[in-house]
Amino acid sequence: MARSVILGYDANNNPIEVLVDSAGRLIISPDTGLTVGIDQVTPNANGIVVVSALPAGTDSIGAVKDDGPQTNGVETYTTSADMTGAADIGPAPSAGERSRLLQATISVAADMEVTLLEETTGTVRYSWFLPANGTLIFVPRYPPTLATVDKKWRADASAAGNIRITTVTVSVP
Repeated sequence: MARSVILGYDANNNPIEVLVDSAGRLIISPDTGLTVGIDQVTPNANGIVVVSALPAGTDSIGAVKDDGPQTNGVETYTTSADMTGAADIGPAPSAGERSRLLQATISVAADMEVTLLEETTGTVRYSWFLPANGTLIFVPRYPPTLATVDKKWRADASAAGNIRITTVTVSVP
């Protein structure tokens, strides 16, 4: 029986999977042409694949290193008493790149709709109705990327009132 595990996502938000085929080989997907041969692959009682028993004389594979999903993230804090005219909530991406939103925390003092949109085009990406003294923590499973290069994320509030937004963004090709 073949089993697969999603390891993460590539720059285009496509899943990167490891598949253990019926012959006990590890196959990386999408098809990179890479197949890793190992001596034994065994799913345990919980369905977790355990890799063990490298052949004698084989160099060890080494430890897994986790540097996090992105190492070039930029955290930006924006506050306003009236964001009804839209305001930048993140920096411009690197030249020729697009901005990807990894996380946003939005706190409001009054009832309002908060809309996240793209600079210049005004394309609405997300919108929420928040109650007075409400906070939203937005950590998308598939982080959205602006469609246009060299543009920033912006926020627009439907009413005047104190609003605080913290974002974490990265630049992607």
